[in-house]
Amino acid sequence: MDLIEWTLIYVKNKDLLQRKLQSHTQKGDVLTFQYKDKIHDYVIQESLSNCTQHKTSAPYLTFVCPSTPSNLGYIIKNWKTFLSHKNLNFIFVNPKNQDKWILQPSTHHLIADEESLELGLKSMFAQVAGLPLPPEPKRRKKEKLDEEKEEESEEE
Repeated sequence: MDLIEWTLIYVKNKDLLQRKLQSHTQKGDVLTFQYKDKIHDYVIQESLSNCTQHKTSAPYLTFVCPSTPSNLGYIIKNWKTFLSHKNLNFIFVNPKNQDKWILQPSTHHLIADEESLELGLKSMFAQVAGLPLPPEPKRRKKEKLDEEKEEESEEE
């Protein structure tokens, strides 16, 4: 199953309960879905390296791509570029096991701290890819000691 077919099935299944999807069209690698209350473009790309060049008039935009290390690296490297687009999503698909992970950078940025961003994204990537989770970054000894002191004072 290719990414276009996967996306069609995914969007239609996602709409089973709400039944707001009215129609869809395909133009090249762009699937445009017309809902009762919005228009949503899904751009299918093997590589995200040129996703910032994509122009759309739809207020909702989702890039669908394979869950590969290069696409993950591109997201991490260009993270700040995506933060200003409120209705921008990325769906990373692993076609081998029919699994996915979805990322909405503007929302993710609000709930995640910058220090753990890369680890969090790599963890989601690893789970979909069926890989072991990445190790946590090593903390300095002083930070560990400070944490232990805080825990002791909370117990008292």
